[in-house]
Amino acid sequence: MSSAGLNCPVPNLPPPPPPPIQSCTVCDKDNKNRPNQLVFEYTGPQGGFNNQQGSKAGGDSGPYPASTVISFMDKDGNSLGNSQISNGQRFGLTGGFDSETRVRLGNGVEFYFHTSCSVPIVVGDQYGPLRLVGSDSCPAGNPSPSPSPPTTPPIGSVPFCTICDSNNKNRPSSITFEYTGPFGANNNQQGDKAGGTLNGPFPPATSISFLDKDDSSLAAPVQVTSGSVFTITASFDSETNVRLGNGQSFYFHTSCSVPLRAGDQFGPIRVLGGGACLPPTGPSPPSPVPPFNPPSPVPPPIQSCTICDRDNKNRPSSLSIEYTGPFGANNNNQGSKAGGTLTGSFPPSTQISFLDKDGSTLSTQQVSSGQIFTVNGPFDSETNVVLSTGQNFYFHTSCSVELSVGDQFGPIRIVGGGNCQFNSCGPFGCCPGAGNIPKTGDFYPVSMNN
Repeated sequence: MSSAGLNCPVPNLPPPPPPPIQSCTVCDKDNKNRPNQLVFEYTGPQGGFNNQQGSKAGGDSGPYPASTVISFMDKDGNSLGNSQISNGQRFGLTGGFDSETRVRLGNGVEFYFHTSCSVPIVVGDQYGPLRLVGSDSCPAGNPSPSPSPPTTPPIGSVPFCTICDSNNKNRPSSITFEYTGPFGANNNQQGDKAGGTLNGPFPPATSISFLDKDDSSLAAPVQVTSGSVFTITASFDSETNVRLGNGQSFYFHTSCSVPLRAGDQFGPIRVLGGGACLPPTGPSPPSPVPPFNPPSPVPPPIQSCTICDRDNKNRPSSLSIEYTGPFGANNNNQGSKAGGTLTGSFPPSTQISFLDKDGSTLSTQQVSSGQIFTVNGPFDSETNVVLSTGQNFYFHTSCSVELSVGDQFGPIRIVGGGNCQFNSCGPFGCCPGAGNIPKTGDFYPVSMNN
């Protein structure tokens, strides 16, 4: 009997396991050429240690969250970079690797592995929640199955049009882009003149900043979502750097010694037009990130006030914070509950992001030295802070240790929170009719000794 007309139920079968990764030795004692780049897959809760490094790799065995901030450091604690990461995500780490590379997650878990090649580094190695899937000498294979990002950007086909090249060095005065996250690719003719994190996934919504080769801002940050079209008008340098709100960054060439074309894809942005190449019709460009209030004058000497501690565990709903860069210090009573890059030189102006212990964003702002701003909770046990320079640190906000007005954590100083409200008027009160707004030019002496 023919079964052509039967409607037989199909059992729910589990998905096939991910394909095994082709083994490839990046380096070992017989080949001590240290890699320029390592490509990892974040495996989250399914982490462990499975490698050939013995005691040269180790650290905390978990817990490894499904989504977190991940920070890489050399053996002396100098930052190699950090990013927001999720289970199954792949990323490349580029740098001059030291003998030991240290890793810290947003929840405080730390581990390390060896990168000087005296013991093997092999594709397939597992270091905590990181699986090595490739390097510059061992190309990465297929990722584990995960929800696929769009295979084509949403606006449709963009005809290639040369904005400028070696035969036409008229740099454009403005360039129109489309943000295509989570899709991203390296599809252009710039070779090694374009680089960084050019392959996704990327966040579907983020802030995006454009900077020249010296990291000076070319335009106000733009808040984008997938499909957003926006125009950057600037005097473009030989290299344009791009930084997303989650810390991912990349660059491309804008001095025309290599082609710059409408249709080029650099990571999560696609060039739609510039110069004589008019962009196609698309969605309306988004509004730039609203400007923050001008920096407040330096506050008066801060009277000590305990926001919360183990005897008063009422976590504040918000904190008032002063950005003090380039000055920074570790001046608080939190001991080992505060850490990271708490001392040194910090930028006088930067983007600053506050995240909970699992890496979820609480606030992102552009700040300058002396500026006072508010971060709203709810606060987790640990609050992580990331600057656009890659510098990062953390402090405790669950009140098992003291959190007080006047505490300094790196380039931020706590000036209010909970029952300790910030007084912007200074020791002599506000000027008549001025309300609580200090006058521009008011000066309040500050002591950093408390």
